[in-house]
Amino acid sequence: MRPLMACQNSSSSTCINIYRLQSAAQSQFLVRLPVALGIKDKGLYLSSVLSGDQPMLQLAEAEVKRDISGDDFQYFIYCIQVDNMTKFEFTSHPSWYICTSQEPSQPVGITNCLGKDLITDYHLTRPKH
Repeated sequence: MRPLMACQNSSSSTCINIYRLQSAAQSQFLVRLPVALGIKDKGLYLSSVLSGDQPMLQLAEAEVKRDISGDDFQYFIYCIQVDNMTKFEFTSHPSWYICTSQEPSQPVGITNCLGKDLITDYHLTRPKH
C-alpha cells in the first residue's frame, strides 16, 4: 500500500507516511479517516498505550505497508481534516490527539487539551519527488 500523504522532507525533520484503512479508501464522505502513521523507511508506527490512567504515545515495530485490517486497530489514528488543517485522534483513546510543542526540538506527545499551549492542528504537504 502506498502512502496517502507524507510530510515535506527536509534535513531537520523526520518524514511520516500516512496509510489509510483499505475499506475506507473508497469513501469520500468520511470526516474521520482511519490511518496509520509510520516513520518513513523505519518499520515504526505511532500507537498509544495506557500508562496508569492516561494514554502515552509510543513507537511500535510493525509491517503496516500492506492493506491495513481491523486486526491492526492499535495502529489506527483518525485523520480529521477541517479546511486545510488536520488533527490526529487516537482510535483507541477518543479525544486524545497527537501534539507538538510550540518550542523547537521538543518531542511529539499526546493530549486531550485542544486549543491550549500545544499544537494539535497540522498542515500536510505531499513530498516533492
